[in-house]
Amino acid sequence: MRTSWAAGALTAMLAIAGAACSDDGGVTGGNTTDDSTDESTDEPSDDSINAWVATLCTSLDDWITNLELATEDVQDVLNLQGEAGGGDTGTDTGTDTGNTGSTDVDLDEQVELLADFLDTSVELTETLIDELEDAGVPDTEDGEEIAEVFLAGFNDARDIFAEAREQVDDVPTDDPEDFEEAVLEIGDEIDIAAIEIQTAFNEAGDDFDTTDLDEAYEEEEACEALQ
Repeated sequence: MRTSWAAGALTAMLAIAGAACSDDGGVTGGNTTDDSTDESTDEPSDDSINAWVATLCTSLDDWITNLELATEDVQDVLNLQGEAGGGDTGTDTGTDTGNTGSTDVDLDEQVELLADFLDTSVELTETLIDELEDAGVPDTEDGEEIAEVFLAGFNDARDIFAEAREQVDDVPTDDPEDFEEAVLEIGDEIDIAAIEIQTAFNEAGDDFDTTDLDEAYEEEEACEALQ
């Protein structure tokens, strides 16, 4: 059975962040070929590049941490694993999304929690976007294009959360099975959209020279939590 929708949404969003920061195909990784024919005479500043990467990593780490906290808050009550049905709340905490019938669960309250979670997710992602915009463009080859990929990817992530938030208003609360079906459908749509964004990050990693950013990413202490 499916894990809870909130956990699935977080996993999808962290996949986006992971693709953005990966060293095997994301925007800050993957293209490590030695271009010995580079004729550029203007070497980018290592300090400038490292500062940009450190800002990026700090912002992403804050976003991930706060998103995880928001997910923990909603999972305490939003538990589609059947826990609210009473009885056994023991060993299985993560995989069974059934048994939502014959419970005392307040589905209206769960919808409200979902809405709060998504509102928070939108706000957190908008903060991340603002910080990425403030960081500007890395002083490296293809820097402008790389910065645009990050902004576009997380603008899309923000839109995913916002669209899911709108759909939550239409989730039925008069029948547990209909509720679960609607919630999981929203989760599936988030998964699909997240995969599309992750693919865009991966393709950008193939298209642009990210060697300088890769090196800074490996060096910066602020990036350790993302590696």
